[in-house]
Amino acid sequence: MEKKKKESVSKADYSKEIERVIEILRDRNVKLKRGMSDKQIEQTEQMYGITFPEDLRAFYQVVVPVGRSFYDWTDQSPENVWYINSMLENPLRLSLLDIEHNKWLWMPEWGERPDSFDKRRSIAIKGLRSAPKVIPIYGKSFLPAFPNEAGNPVFDFFQWCESHCHGENLWLYFEREWARKKLSSLKTIDYTRLKKIPHWYEAIQGGGIPVYDWRPELDVI
Repeated sequence: MEKKKKESVSKADYSKEIERVIEILRDRNVKLKRGMSDKQIEQTEQMYGITFPEDLRAFYQVVVPVGRSFYDWTDQSPENVWYINSMLENPLRLSLLDIEHNKWLWMPEWGERPDSFDKRRSIAIKGLRSAPKVIPIYGKSFLPAFPNEAGNPVFDFFQWCESHCHGENLWLYFEREWARKKLSSLKTIDYTRLKKIPHWYEAIQGGGIPVYDWRPELDVI
């Protein structure tokens, strides 16, 4: 009984935002599946080792957009589970690719940057594994799973040095990226005012320009 009560409150909290996103996606002819139950949400989180923040959870409990590069979290076929798992790993793979080819991409908290790529890779994997998980929303657009609360930014992650914020939160992401008629109140994203998600904030700070250990003399390998 307690879970049902919590679920209904969660939906009510975001009902206007969810209705607006549904309107936007329908206008774009995006297919919408029926939302997931509490049990389906929990099974999905366990299957992929993630936790949906409360706004994303509330959204997926009403509708699940599918097709056109959206992720069908209701499809538990082996092929789809493999695909979603591969996208959950994508930021790690692309980050390692950047670290391999760019001498100036390195997090200060990882310590001194080794000359050996194998050692860099080992340290980077450990560091990236400790970063908050990110949940694919659409294509290469991701929402951080941490903190487990509403209002996390959505960013587009092509590679570590080509990451951009596409929405200060989930609802503004859909307004910016999917609405045919943009809200007049939408302004250029101020990266300095985004929620500071550990690791990922730095990756998207300044429109995708990393600020880790850049020095002019360190050019691309």
